[in-house]
Amino acid sequence: MLFFIFQKSIRNNALIGVSMIPRGEVGLIFAEMGRINGVLPNEIYAMLIFVIVMTTIIPPFILKHYFKVECV
Repeated sequence: MLFFIFQKSIRNNALIGVSMIPRGEVGLIFAEMGRINGVLPNEIYAMLIFVIVMTTIIPPFILKHYFKVECV
């Protein structure tokens, strides 16, 4: 694993990291389980939903920008 990380440029590593961000469905499942079981109050649940939505929507635009710059 470390060999793979060190063989790529920092730019490629950043692209891989940004590509892995939008995993919102897993966060939604755990947030909902926490809310149903009474572990998360409604205020924290609402904040988690907001963060999950933002981290699912923003990375594709970042990737589009990186690939646009790379292709030019």
